[in-house]
Parts: sequence; structure tokens; C-alpha cells
Amino acid sequence: NSNNTIPFSSRECFLLCIIPILSLWISFTFIHLCLTTPLKNKLDAMISISMLFILLINILIFGLFEHIKQKNSEIAELTLQNQRDADSVEYYKALVSQDEKQKVLIHDIKKHLNAIASLNEQHDSEKIAAYLTHVLGSSELKHSVRVCDNDLLNALLCRYQKICLTKKIALHIDIRSKCIDFVTYDDLSVLFGNLMDNAVESAEKTVNPFIELNVFHKENNNMTIITLIDSCRVNPIDKNGNLLPTKKPNPQFHGFGMRSIENIVKKYNGEMTFYFDDPTKTFHTIIMLRH
Repeated sequence: NSNNTIPFSSRECFLLCIIPILSLWISFTFIHLCLTTPLKNKLDAMISISMLFILLINILIFGLFEHIKQKNSEIAELTLQNQRDADSVEYYKALVSQDEKQKVLIHDIKKHLNAIASLNEQHDSEKIAAYLTHVLGSSELKHSVRVCDNDLLNALLCRYQKICLTKKIALHIDIRSKCIDFVTYDDLSVLFGNLMDNAVESAEKTVNPFIELNVFHKENNNMTIITLIDSCRVNPIDKNGNLLPTKKPNPQFHGFGMRSIENIVKKYNGEMTFYFDDPTKTFHTIIMLRH
């Protein structure tokens, strides 16, 4: 078994071993027949060719079985990726809901102040302390930042702001108003989630890491442009124009994130290109989506 495949189970190994054992039995039968029985040259040649075919069949069966195992592992990972994408959408929807609750709480802050004033008139310091603890500890008062007017995309990018802050990556975001609203929440989560994951992984390996994300609507046509620039230590593109394998665990599953991005670009009749600028050590991704 190679490191890039799922190991065979005992039952599968047993079933695979039966095929060469039977092939050996047939081959020994042919050999015994050739050695003990006078055969015509034509029949002798046919038996020899048949033995070669048996060997070829064994090789093809093992190759096909390995290919099926690899495909099954890829399907399993794609299923997990879809589940992760669905979970991400639900997570960002929850963040949007929290943001709405925060707005309601800010709107009702006057009521909270009046309640505290009433408790203060009664000189009930314990109830005031308990009330303040309850209000200040609520999820609605947790820090929230607006980076764009799309609620789900805002929640997603706020998460990456925290990640970049932790990893000391400079992050600049410029998303123009109403330019990405035609994309569904599910597609936004998958598209920008994978883009930002790749950018963070690339930038964190550099000396002065930074990520720059711009989204704007191109005038005079129904097209939205997404540009993502991140610092990159080495050129990740091979001589054939493909991205080099990732350094993440399970390298056999490399490329699923990029494939998800490509699928969404195709869904919106768009185009995607990327290139590495060696003088500035930056990786550029440009995506065009049509409304």
C-alpha cells in the first residue's frame, strides 16, 4: 500500500489473493500439460499466449482495484468537504443572526439604562451587579465589525480577520456595496472560504505576510471582479500552469478546494486566472463572475 491510498482490509486482501492463486494453478496445469503431453506447435503457442493473457489479466485487476480504491477515497473526501462547506454556511448564518441580535440590543439599550436607573433608586447594588453581568455577558454584545454590506460574507471575513490577527498577517479588504449579492450564501461560503484558506496558508510562511482582497462591479456590464493578492515565498505554479501539491496533511486530497472554486466560477459563467509575480513575491488570483 502507498501512503496516498486507503489500506486494503483483510477481506479485500484475501479476495485479491485468490485471483493470482487460481492463475498460478491454471499456469502450472498448462506447464504440466506441455511437459507431459506431446502437443502441436500451434497448440503450444496458444497455451503460451494464454498464460501471458492470464498474467496481463492479473496486472489489470490489481491496477483497476487500486484505481477504484483511490476513487472511493476521493469521493469520501468530497463528501466530507461538502459537509464542511454546509457546516460553514450554518456557522456564518449563526454569526449573522448574532449580529442582528446585537443591533436589537443596541436599539434597546435605553431600556437597559432605565432598568439600571430604577434599581439604583432602590439602592439594590446586588441586583444592579447581576443585571450588568447578564447584559454584558450576552452574545449580542460581543465584538462585531462590518467589512461589507453582505451579512454572510461579512461574518466569514470577520473570522479571517481574527485568524490573520493571530498569525500577524496584514489583511486589507475592499468590497464595494451590492456587488456580490447575486451569489448565494452557500456559494459565497465555499468560494471565499477556500480563497482565504489558501491565501492564509501561503502568506503565513513569508517574512512580511499580507493579504489584499478586492471585490468590485465592473462598469457597463454585469460582471463582478474578485482580486486576491497574498505574499508567497515561492512560485506555487509548475511548468504546466498547475498549482503545486499542498503541504497540508493527506496530499492525495490536494486540489479539492481549488476544484470547488472552479465549479462556482463555472456556475456563474465566469473566468479565473492566477499568476505569481516573482519580483514582489506575491500570488495573484483574479476571478470574474457574471450576474
